[in-house]
Amino acid sequence: MNKLLYVFKEQWIHRHLIWKLTIYNIKSQYANHYLGVFWNIIQPAMQVLLYYIVFGLGLRGVRGDIGEIPFIIHLISGIFPWLFIS
Repeated sequence: MNKLLYVFKEQWIHRHLIWKLTIYNIKSQYANHYLGVFWNIIQPAMQVLLYYIVFGLGLRGVRGDIGEIPFIIHLISGIFPWLFIS
């Protein structure tokens, strides 16, 4: 338990360095992308929109809801976490 507290204390002391390294890593990862970090939000949103058009409107017809919950809510709650984790 003492070692665990020491690790957290060390991270708290060096939080500014951790923050700067995180920002540097994000900037270097998205340096070649035109939209930068914003691409992490646009890409899943476009994929949800495409899936909604194909599966929500196309294959399911007018009735895209599942019970009382709209089909788009099911897509967002499944695809966004999946894409951010994978």
